[in-house]
Amino acid sequence: MSSCVTTIVMTRHPTVDRAEASLVERARAGDAAAREAFVRMHADEVHRAVARILIGHRDAWEDVAQDAMLNVLRGLARFDPEGAASVRTWVLTVTARTAIDALRRRARHATRIAALGEVPRVESDSPEALTEKRQLAARVAEAMRALPDEQRVALVLRAFHDLDYAEIASATESSVANVKSRIHRAREALARALGPEGSAGHG
Repeated sequence: MSSCVTTIVMTRHPTVDRAEASLVERARAGDAAAREAFVRMHADEVHRAVARILIGHRDAWEDVAQDAMLNVLRGLARFDPEGAASVRTWVLTVTARTAIDALRRRARHATRIAALGEVPRVESDSPEALTEKRQLAARVAEAMRALPDEQRVALVLRAFHDLDYAEIASATESSVANVKSRIHRAREALARALGPEGSAGHG
């Protein structure tokens, strides 16, 4: 099992939702129903983050997402609901570290599986529009897969999960300057690969 569960030193966080804080407290105390509710609350975003970070390793998504949730549950005793990080940020931090551990374990024998997710079809989609969406999704997936791991992790947390630079630095155990550099280089690489469609968010 991953060793990424880490104590995070925090100060007061003024925006903690009371209901969420109560749920966390009950989950920390071992309340089974609260722990199940906590998992349901965060499971989808954990899975999405894992899928984006491990975009070339689709066969590992489910296992790594489950590992991440287990690490979160095991680390709840060390999470302060009134600390500086929100619950969501802390969950994404543990998730990112779990995914990074998985990438390191697989580095020497990665299978290079393309990770193209299904494009949801709505009634207004013509066959041509659906084909264009799938082609764009394939290009984005390939461009993301080609990024160095540290750049992809930083970009995923920033562009898809809205973490700020300091939060990403904490999650990846790096400096803010390195995070900014990685995100900048990742965006440049995507822009080169995708042309006018290469933007992956701003800020």
